[in-house]
Order: sequence, then structure tokens, then C-alpha cells
Amino acid sequence: MDLQKRSSLGILVKKKAERLILPSVVFSLVYWQLFNGDITDLVGGGKIVISVLSGVGHLWYLPVLFWCFVSLWIVEKLKISDKVKLFILLVLALLPYPYIPFQLSRLPYYFLFFFAGFKVWQYGGLFRTNISSKKVLASWLLFVVSFVVLRMLKSHVVELYSTAPLVTKAGLKIVSTICQIGYSSLGVIAIYSMAVLFTNTHNLPKCYINAGSLCFGVYVFQEFIIKYLYYYTELPVKVGYLALPWIAFIITLVLSLLLSKTTKSL
Repeated sequence: MDLQKRSSLGILVKKKAERLILPSVVFSLVYWQLFNGDITDLVGGGKIVISVLSGVGHLWYLPVLFWCFVSLWIVEKLKISDKVKLFILLVLALLPYPYIPFQLSRLPYYFLFFFAGFKVWQYGGLFRTNISSKKVLASWLLFVVSFVVLRMLKSHVVELYSTAPLVTKAGLKIVSTICQIGYSSLGVIAIYSMAVLFTNTHNLPKCYINAGSLCFGVYVFQEFIIKYLYYYTELPVKVGYLALPWIAFIITLVLSLLLSKTTKSL
């Protein structure tokens, strides 16, 4: 489902596999060869195949996004209200899961946000037209307070987790996830509110829109560049640990944009 476009499940799977799974596999092979060892080594070959198909390094997000699109298509076919769907997805997101390959164990948590974002896109017109600077400020204050309080609570839960019995660990894991969903949701609302206010009050230059269209490529390339700068160059020694994050950020952003633009035009 491409937002308002209604495709069959087969067409959707084919389209998203080409756009998400294929780049994930290709760049995961490159990532493994560069940073994890020789991809041609047959020892542990099964592990390599599963890792590559699941997305290596930061590329884990691409299979998750693929499953989110597929899951959204299925959930939208269910003849129940969106409120019930959201409640069910919240419960599923809170449950602890064992490791499942191909990023399926991560899907329930991230699909909750994906589904909520889709519904905001569908029905959030009134919110977008009535946004104000006071509401944006209030959303940020609420996020900051909740982040501090819930992060402290989560840290305490993590301390208890290591010595807790198995059943208690499951409960602590759920509490930790509740905290994370809480401050993450408020953070998304704060950022989204600020972005909506900005776009409502400013005409975005074309260069902003063009740069936004390169975000997918930037995400794919950025960790390759950062890892290379940090571990395969003398940059950390030459610039020092204080300046390193800022200089690495600028270099990574510029190179990621250039690589994205180059590959997009091919």
C-alpha cells in the first residue's frame, strides 16, 4: 500500500521487495564483506545468509519497513474499527518476543508507530491546520518531562532485570517497553508538530524537497561512511574526540547526499 494507492498484496510485495529487500540484501553483502569478514568463507554460511536477508548493521530497518507495508495491507482489510486495531497493536508491541529471523521479532513494536503514523496522515488534517506555536511548545515540554521521568524509570527497571526471576523479567520487559513507547510517541508528536508548523508558515525551497527525496540513500550510505571515518582513517586522532562527531557528521552528510544523488540518477 502506497498510502492512498490500493494494490493487490502480490503487487505490493513485489514492489516493496524491489525497493527495500533488494537494496537491503545488496548493501548487507557489501557491509558484511567490509566489516564482518569474508563473505565467501563457507564456515557459518547459514548464519551469513540469515544475517544478510535480515539486514546487516543499520540495514535491519529495511526488512522491518517491508514487513510494515505488508502488515498494513493486511490490517487495513480487517473489518474492525481503527481504535480496536490500535489497541491490539499496542498489546502486541508490549509483549516480549524471542529472536525471530528476518526482523520479524522487531515488527510488532515498529508497526505500532507505522500504523499510527498512517492514520495521522489519513485523518490528521484538522490537527495540521490548527497547529500553533503554543501547541508545539507544549508538546516539546511534555516530551522533555516525560523523557526524563520515563528514562529514569526504565533505567531502574533495567537494574532490576538482571537479578529478577523469569516471570518477573517478562513483566519488567513490558514495563520497559511501556516507558519507551511513551516517550518515543511524545517525541514523534513534538517533532511532527514542529515540522507541520514550519511547513504551514514557510514556503520550502525546491532544494529542501530535492534533499528530502534523497533520505533513503542517505540512510543506506551513512553508516558505511561513519565506520570508515572512525575505524579506517586517522581522523579521530587528528581532530580529537570533541570535534570528531561534528566533523564526521558533516563529512558523512555531504558524502551521503552526493552518493544518493549519483545512484538515484543511474
